[in-house]
Amino acid sequence: MQYFSIDSLVVYAFLAITLIIGLRAGRGITNIREYAIANKMYGTGVLTITFLATYFEGHNIISIQKSILSHGLVLGLPTLGVAIMFFYAGAFIVPKMLRFQRSITLGDMMQELYGLQGGIITGVMGGVYTIAIVGVQVLALGYLCESLLGWRADWSIGLGGAILILYASLGG
Repeated sequence: MQYFSIDSLVVYAFLAITLIIGLRAGRGITNIREYAIANKMYGTGVLTITFLATYFEGHNIISIQKSILSHGLVLGLPTLGVAIMFFYAGAFIVPKMLRFQRSITLGDMMQELYGLQGGIITGVMGGVYTIAIVGVQVLALGYLCESLLGWRADWSIGLGGAILILYASLGG
């Protein structure tokens, strides 16, 4: 595979631009609170759109419509259930979470409810979960680079992991 085809150059440019924007945006971040809440730079609208974009990724939206059109309205019921769940959470659960305004992580919340041991257990389990998810993403990045760019998967995984560590360490 060619290393400098137009497809490869588009992927290189996207990765480079993402890295540069993340590193520039991360300047001035001095602690984990600023990193976790983006230094309170975003309003409710931006945060809502970000959440919805993460939750309702393009594939899910298209897949739901395809299923309903192919097999009938009954396949839309789970989607309706998700919408009802969001309204319920917004009306009844979120108002009760105001007592956790100073918490950044779920571990902070559990520590407030169940003490230090609850916070530690939640933190360890969250760490294990996060390591697993990041591992899968780095593996996927390696195989994508192998497939799209013709790089060796093991080198791509190593390079992707190193870039991820650098990016996150600098506040990206």
